[in-house]
This record gives sequence, C-alpha cells and structure tokens, in this order.
Amino acid sequence: MRTRRKMSPAFRVLAGVVSLAALLAVAGCGRKDAETIKIGHAGPLTGPLAHYGKDNENGVRLALDDANAEPVVLGGRKVTFVMLSEDDQADPKQSTIVAQKLVDAHVAGVIGHLNSGTSIPASKIYNDGGVPEISPSATNPNYTHQGFKNVFRVTANDAQQGKVLGEYAVAKLGAKSIAIVDDRSAYGQGLADEFEKAAKAAGGTIVAHEFTGMDKTDFNAILTTVKGRNPDLIFYGGNDVQAGRHRVDVSVRRWIPITGIPEARRTRRRGRLRVAARRTVGKDAGRRDVCREVQSQIQRRDPALGAIRVRRGSGNGGSDENCGFG
Repeated sequence: MRTRRKMSPAFRVLAGVVSLAALLAVAGCGRKDAETIKIGHAGPLTGPLAHYGKDNENGVRLALDDANAEPVVLGGRKVTFVMLSEDDQADPKQSTIVAQKLVDAHVAGVIGHLNSGTSIPASKIYNDGGVPEISPSATNPNYTHQGFKNVFRVTANDAQQGKVLGEYAVAKLGAKSIAIVDDRSAYGQGLADEFEKAAKAAGGTIVAHEFTGMDKTDFNAILTTVKGRNPDLIFYGGNDVQAGRHRVDVSVRRWIPITGIPEARRTRRRGRLRVAARRTVGKDAGRRDVCREVQSQIQRRDPALGAIRVRRGSGNGGSDENCGFG
C-alpha cells in the first residue's frame, strides 16, 4: 500500500492554484502544450522589499518541485508545473504591467502579489483575464471586497489583525497613551487605522498619529513630535526596511514595529534570522541589557540561533545600544 506523502507548508499554500491549474489543463488537454502548466509568481524581486519577494518566489519554486516530484497525469498525459516569475518592484503601476504580462502568457494561476498596494490594482487584470490569484500577504480588506471570485488571500486581513493588536496593546501591555506611525501604503495605513480604532475602543488614547512614506529614510521630525507626547507605546504600520531604520530616541515602554508584536519576533529571511532592537540607555543604564533580553526571548522559541552582535554608539543623553542576530 502506498504511503501518503506529507505536504510541505509551501505546497499547501499552492494547493488551490495547482488544483485550478489541473482543471484548466484537463479542459485544454488537446492542445500541443498541455504537458506544461504555467504558474505565475509576482512580487518585488528588486528594491528595498526584494527580500520578501525572493522568499515568496523561492517558496513557489519549492512547492512546484514538490508537485513535480510525484508525476501528475491528466487525460492520460503527464504534466509538469513551471513557474513564470515577474518583478513588480512593489509599485502599483508596475504591478498592472506584470499582471497583464502573466495573463498574456496564459498562466493557469498566480501566487502574488506581495503588497496590498500592488495586489489590489493587479487583481482587476487577473479577473478580466480569468486567472485565479492567491496573495500570501495582501492584508488590506479591499483586496477581497471587490466582488472578484478569482481573488484569494491566505492570511488574516487588517481589520482582524488591527483589532487583536489594538486590544493587546491596551489590555495586555497596559498602554494608556499610544503614538502611531504609518507609511501611508495600503498595508501600513490600513493596519494602523484598524489598530487605532481597536486601541481607542479598548480605552487607550492616541496622542499622535504621524505619517511617512515608503521611500523615506529620515524620521527625526516624526520622532521629535512623538517624543514630545510622551507615549507609553509606539505602533508602526509599514515594512521592516523602515522599521529597522527608525532611530527610536524616545523613552517609551514598548516599541511595536510593523505587526505590533510586543516582543522580539523571529523573521527568517534568506536562510538567516535577523532581529534588531534599539534602546537609549542613560539614567536607566542599571536596568538589564536589552540585547540580552531580546536574545533570551528569541532563544526560548528557537535555541538554534547565531551569536548576538552588540554595537554601541553615542546618542542623546546616553549611549545607544543596538543588537541584532546575523
């Protein structure tokens, strides 16, 4: 008796598209190219968010390798899945060009896009072309509220995430005064707005809501404003590239980047775990080392981590302590 093979997580994510692709292959099995089923991938493969895009691209590649490892026969003919990958540069305008290119290439389905801001405009192209689209990470509710029957996501949307995060910040972390910063993207703004509503409903007070852009690198003005409001907690809605660059020179109880997780959160990127934390040490220098605290939190989840690096430099009123895993 044949033992059923356990599907990898990546393969499960692709199961819907592969199934749809198989149905389309059956419908067109009389064509000469029926042996090959094209699966599209779209995401940022260049630019500051390329690490996300390449992760997704590699995931699609691994899943298709899994599918091809066990021969699939349709209509008496063996089929092979191949990936067509396109770079949308995390740009909404480029995403529509990429989407049309994949539709014209007659892909059976698309994994992507990465961003809400690219997935939403691209979804209309796929809908018009009759191509199913599954985004692994587009969280803006508008993505699936357009009435398109071919559009899917595999993660919770902003309304769901923001509600939980806002309630957690107030009820569990005890934050009474909260500052919010978002990058004005469909993702960052959407998540921050939902967080704000939930935090207010839970009894928190929003003392500041500042905005930046996805291409900005200087946050001094924003953080000066935030510092003046003396918040208990800062929430940042955006991507890790900017969150990592924020110079948090304000004394707050919690800094919650991107998804609002209040502790160091492990993120695997290109086979490495990278975690960054920054804190101003001055009058509080006697308190326990923030880097060791970060390290302890993460190692409790996964002991097999690299050694911690601690870099020190001068800052306002004390020394700035930066720590990260390489």
